[in-house]
Amino acid sequence: MIPEHWSCWRRPLRSAGYETESVRSGTRALEVLSSKLVSAVVLDLLMPGMDGFEVIRHVRHEATLRELPIFMMTAKSLTKAELAVLTRETQALFHKNGSWQQQLRLPL
Repeated sequence: MIPEHWSCWRRPLRSAGYETESVRSGTRALEVLSSKLVSAVVLDLLMPGMDGFEVIRHVRHEATLRELPIFMMTAKSLTKAELAVLTRETQALFHKNGSWQQQLRLPL
């Protein structure tokens, strides 16, 4: 599942054999996760209504989703505490203002 406006992720993931589904908000992501089996989630840290940290908290507290791989992307300047949470709770962190396309190849 990927944010709706991230079409740049869809093509490489689909060409690698993954089905993708895009949503507009963290709330909608949690709705989809409660009703559909997914292999991984790509989140934007800053989303309308519910930020990526809150989505992570919900996912990690749900027994059936606890081990779900989460990949986070952000342009936000992170505090040390925020970076520690994302390092602990996600599989990879991509910075939008960096060379994230190259970074994407490494964790996958």
